[in-house]
Amino acid sequence: MTIDQYIVTQGRGPHLGDKDYGGNILFCWIQKVGCTNFKKLFKPLSIHIRAAVPNGNEWTPNKIVNSIMHNTSWHKAVFYREPLERFLSGYLDKCIKEYPHGMYCQRVFGKKDTTFDEAVRVLITQNPDALDGHFHSQIDFCGGLRNTISHFDTVEMLQPQTSREKVEEMLRLANITSPNFDQQFPGLDRPKDKHQMQSSKKLESYYNNTQHVGIVVNFFYEDYILFGIPLPEFALHALLELNRTKDEFMLSSEKLDRLLKITKDDSGGKDIQMQTEMESGDIHPDISNQEYYSHAVIILYAIIVGYVCSQVWMRWKKKADTKKL
Repeated sequence: MTIDQYIVTQGRGPHLGDKDYGGNILFCWIQKVGCTNFKKLFKPLSIHIRAAVPNGNEWTPNKIVNSIMHNTSWHKAVFYREPLERFLSGYLDKCIKEYPHGMYCQRVFGKKDTTFDEAVRVLITQNPDALDGHFHSQIDFCGGLRNTISHFDTVEMLQPQTSREKVEEMLRLANITSPNFDQQFPGLDRPKDKHQMQSSKKLESYYNNTQHVGIVVNFFYEDYILFGIPLPEFALHALLELNRTKDEFMLSSEKLDRLLKITKDDSGGKDIQMQTEMESGDIHPDISNQEYYSHAVIILYAIIVGYVCSQVWMRWKKKADTKKL
């Protein structure tokens, strides 16, 4: 099942009167990835369309979107989000912010006052296609990003610390200007939109149960792989601990290895390799690489000195015994 929601922005046209906002962009928006801000960003110069239209019991691809996808004069863009953060943002928005009404939370997770633990554990047996867009895998958007990602010119992770710069670069590449840019993406040093849940700051406090990390990462595993999303440090620790203790929600060795490789490549490799070895028991956590090498040299030196001393003593003893005879 795919979820296809696009904003088609034409920088010039009758719908803009005499104003000229530049080029053309096809923007695919994903729920809980700043979609409210992006809608407001493009509102003065866009039309919203679905990428598919109903045709009996099936959905027929929208010819307009298909045409634009293969038109190199249009800039295609999509932003994604770290899955642990996105799932928490959806929970806070639909089950905490909207409580006590909570009809949305009840529809998705079974009751109005669903706890975070209950929401996470619904994923264990949940059919991914049964979830709505706020909790759907990101790879299922935009016509199924497994198949369409190669058509996109801008594919970026949305993060508070870099969102302004990345959105500004997308607009520059598309030759688009928006009068709403400063308001919707003000940067960290300016007031933020009320809709933003700031869930990134709450991640570790909510994911204080290692099983929660294992369940959510496993459910959205394909998102991590397709986009090459590195694991947050706390999540890395949690997954390694689950595998060390052989927990029922640990990831398979193959999945964990692929995630570790992505995280290692993103961090430059050295720190993550050392961290993995320490947590797996290959290196004592109190010994760094340099200390480990120094200890090995000292031990080797002691062995050599001991051997030399033993040889000297044996020769001295042999001479002493010869004199006695």
